Amino acid sequence: MIRTLNPFDLIRLSISGIGNLQNLAKPHRELDPVGFRVMDLVSIKPLLGLAPRRYAYVQTRGLKIRGLALAQDLGSSTIWEVVILAATPESRNSIMDLLNGLTLGAGQKGVDRLFLRIVGASPCRDGVSAAGFSFYLQEYLFRRNVTNTFSTESEIPGVVLQPVTHGNEFSVYQIYNAVFPFHVREVEGQTLEYWKQTRDRNWQGRNAGQFLVLHHGRVVGWVGTREQGRLGFFNIMIRPGSPISFDDVLPMVENRLAHLDTVLCLASEFANPLMVALETRGYTLVEEYSRSVRRVTARIKRPSLVPIGAE
Repeated sequence: MIRTLNPFDLIRLSISGIGNLQNLAKPHRELDPVGFRVMDLVSIKPLLGLAPRRYAYVQTRGLKIRGLALAQDLGSSTIWEVVILAATPESRNSIMDLLNGLTLGAGQKGVDRLFLRIVGASPCRDGVSAAGFSFYLQEYLFRRNVTNTFSTESEIPGVVLQPVTHGNEFSVYQIYNAVFPFHVREVEGQTLEYWKQTRDRNWQGRNAGQFLVLHHGRVVGWVGTREQGRLGFFNIMIRPGSPISFDDVLPMVENRLAHLDTVLCLASEFANPLMVALETRGYTLVEEYSRSVRRVTARIKRPSLVPIGAE
């Protein structure tokens, strides 16, 4: 049986969890393949609040919860991401039903698009596709241990990292447009405002930072960093045709994360020069991911007739 999550389910989850089911969804904060595998109470408790911008469906058999799917807003009330998809990977119908339930609930809340990231070789792909999600982007996760391995290379003259402010977000958007092809921008960033809504908020907050890469005062790239305990994340975009390379920027980023134990970088399929630079500097490819999107049909208000001339 598939239905919405209710307060009694929270009691059941607090007692028994969800057994040995894995979270098949891979939101940005759970990308470390070593640190997050089996769903347990510690993993799901922070996400189970019945807040306005969250929606959850459960699959039950008798009194036991056999599956759970939860989505929450990604960057605005109309852009959501599936952050939990706990089900048997091979159960195509179970995954399809859970995601269909989420989509229905999201549509009732006025959501425009629903995003989902899964492992590239996941057996749940068929169920995700059957639920109407379209795969549009491949991503590759690179990992490197920091301790005593980061070099202390000098920075390139004329290249600086400048914090991103509200006034120069358009510069980041221009770099994004130059890096990603149309079919990705059509999903994530047709306009500046829409792109800002779909951007991952993991590059914002106390332990995160965003920087413009300047070369003699000209904007040529973007860097995002985030710390999570002893783990660091970063990403880099460099404008095609720029006079500097990823090899020039990587040491500057690594210096900012050198106090951590491990760093991760998630590179898109369109960032081959970045992947080459990462492998050259000792990073290891540890996982491949697929991003998908479901365009949600939101509720349409019933039209009404208004007399001509009425105020």
